[in-house]
Amino acid sequence: WGATDEAGLFFSSKGCRGGSRFQIGNQLAELSGVKFSVTNNKMILFDTPIERDLSAVADPPRYEVDLTLTEDCKEFISQVIMLYSDVSELTQDFKGNGTQKEFNLSLPAYSVTSLKVNGTAVTWGERNKEDNSNKDFSVDLDKGVIYTSKHSTLTASDTLSIVYMGRVPARLTVTNGDAKTLWANISGTPGIVTRVEEARDIISREEAQEAAENLLTQYARIYYEGAYSLKKHVFALPAMNVGDKQAITARSRNISL
Repeated sequence: WGATDEAGLFFSSKGCRGGSRFQIGNQLAELSGVKFSVTNNKMILFDTPIERDLSAVADPPRYEVDLTLTEDCKEFISQVIMLYSDVSELTQDFKGNGTQKEFNLSLPAYSVTSLKVNGTAVTWGERNKEDNSNKDFSVDLDKGVIYTSKHSTLTASDTLSIVYMGRVPARLTVTNGDAKTLWANISGTPGIVTRVEEARDIISREEAQEAAENLLTQYARIYYEGAYSLKKHVFALPAMNVGDKQAITARSRNISL
């Protein structure tokens, strides 16, 4: 590569060791602050370099900026209370009355272990998810209701018995210690900002723990919004001039950013 009077540095070879010409040109532009362009025949031409004080390269100055930030904490949380469902085996008996065709369980069901009438097993299917016209009963697990289907209406002398895994209300609290400390430092309070999340479709403590931690990963942060202006020209930022302003948005648990 060499130089001409019309433009700055250029590549005369078709390939360069260590990467494509564009990649190398882009790296040189980032290091030098000199812009480049690509011609129709794929030649990369650099603009004429700006004369610089080379002492700045050996000892580059630090960034000197005026920085103003404001916190937006509307979505911030440091604790999640997860309302989920554990499961427990339950047994319930129902008596017929000659007309009743629906029987309500005490809890929604996760699964049914057995369904019997007068001690004899009967057929059943999950309501609204399969054809139960040829089955004795259908069960709506989410609502916790047994419906009479093909089976005759139960009389007062009949006993319908069900053994099922009921969805038992459960509660789990997960706190992010870093976020709690951060909020305590900002607000002067104990630092607990709680979000209650209802997820009854979750049926294990492990899943509830994971869901709560995912929420904390997303929301145990503070938004900072503001702007900074450059007070002193920095060699590494040739595109910015003294007094230029740049709007910024950041998310961080670090109050000092």
